[in-house]
Order: sequence, then structure tokens, then C-alpha cells
Amino acid sequence: MFRSHKTTKGLFHEPRPQQVAAPVHPAEKLLIIIFSVELMVMLVLPLLELNEGNLAEPFVDSLLLSLVSAPLLWMVIIQPFRQSARQQAQRAESVLMQVTEGVIGCD
Repeated sequence: MFRSHKTTKGLFHEPRPQQVAAPVHPAEKLLIIIFSVELMVMLVLPLLELNEGNLAEPFVDSLLLSLVSAPLLWMVIIQPFRQSARQQAQRAESVLMQVTEGVIGCD
């Protein structure tokens, strides 16, 4: 008989829903930050004119990587996790405050 417009193809097909970009995973953010900061450090390190083969060069490299990446990691990864944990704790607390019956503790 008659076919539903949902099953026909061609002029009457339903438009596809627009795909929403997936949020960047924290591990991806971590890799992007470390890669970017290390690249910057490697470009700046020769400008400091440290003697090659010297113990100071790897120390300065590590120090700069740590000092520059730590604030970025805090802002981009750690702080959002802390805010999410606080929100979940507040939600759990509000749910427990509203529960009047049905919660039985057993040891």
C-alpha cells in the first residue's frame, strides 16, 4: 500500500540531525597542553644560550615545562573536575536532605 515518508528514500527522507562536536577528553587536553608547552620550551631553550651537554639544559627544560604547564593543567583539567565533584556532592546532599523515609542503615 502506501509507504510512510519515514521509510521512503529520496525527496521525503528526514534530514539527519546535526552532529554535535564531542567535548575534548581530559587525556586529550593533557596531551595538547604538554605537547604545546614542550614545543614552546624547545623553541625558547636555544635562545637561553646554555652549553650543550651541560646538566643545566635538561634541568631548565624540565623546570620551564613544569612552571608553564602546571597553571594550564590546573585551569583546564583539575579545576573543572573539582567543580563537578562539588556539584555532585551538593546534589547528593540535597537529595539526602529531602529523603524522609525509606533510608535504612545496616551494619
